[in-house]
Amino acid sequence: MNYWIQGHLKPFWSKEDILSLNFENITSTKDIPEFDDWINLGYYPDKLHLSAEYHPFNDNPTYITKKIINWFLSEFSVKNVGCNYHKMQTDTVLPNHSDQYLKYTNLFNCDITSVIRVIIFPFEWESGHYFEITETPIVNWKAGDFVMWKGSTPHLAANLGTSDRYTIQLTGQQK
Repeated sequence: MNYWIQGHLKPFWSKEDILSLNFENITSTKDIPEFDDWINLGYYPDKLHLSAEYHPFNDNPTYITKKIINWFLSEFSVKNVGCNYHKMQTDTVLPNHSDQYLKYTNLFNCDITSVIRVIIFPFEWESGHYFEITETPIVNWKAGDFVMWKGSTPHLAANLGTSDRYTIQLTGQQK
């Protein structure tokens, strides 16, 4: 299923709110099923995006996380919401892929077709920051712009700019 939409959420966070989070490099190449395919296509392993994430529930959730989750719950009528913050360093790429949601679907005993993902761009677009979904490029975003998709919709991300690229990622299940 390839379904997605764009929208806007009026930002209620500051740049400092996001930049002050304790991001950790937590993804390994073993967690990415497409990794070998990407290498065979010519991607350099050291340029592949190995996620720097902040999981707000490892600490006390901030008011921003609570407010974003409440927005997601009401805007998309979802349940079982997860929220992460991502930092993509310069000169990295996350090639075209479809999220598998293996941990999520096992934890909540649901089918991938019921999963909804939203990424919010918390800051204004900067040159070199890139997102693509179903072969549609998305650039020139404003702070608070978001993209929502269902299930295994293919997408990719890259940071060829000179500053880190941040996103807020929400995952939920249709009620």
